[in-house]
Amino acid sequence: MGTNFIVYRDEEYTTSWISHKHAEEIASYLKGKQFNVLGAKELRDWMENVIIEGTKDTVVVFAQDIVPDTVYDDIGTNALIRQYLDFGGRVVG
Repeated sequence: MGTNFIVYRDEEYTTSWISHKHAEEIASYLKGKQFNVLGAKELRDWMENVIIEGTKDTVVVFAQDIVPDTVYDDIGTNALIRQYLDFGGRVVG
């Protein structure tokens, strides 16, 4: 699976209804399934790269229920996460 399968988990960022404990359980489970766990800044860097290199067969699972400001950096269509989706990326929340 490699770098195409990402789970977002960052203890420094807040959650809403999913506790940090449960977010860690989700991330740990997916890590055991060959997903790479990325924090907020690493997620931004990864999205920027795959938008350029190609989003085919990529997916991001959000173990936390609040998208970090590193990828939700604009309210409109310029948000990095919106660009990732527009280029064919997939998000599971």
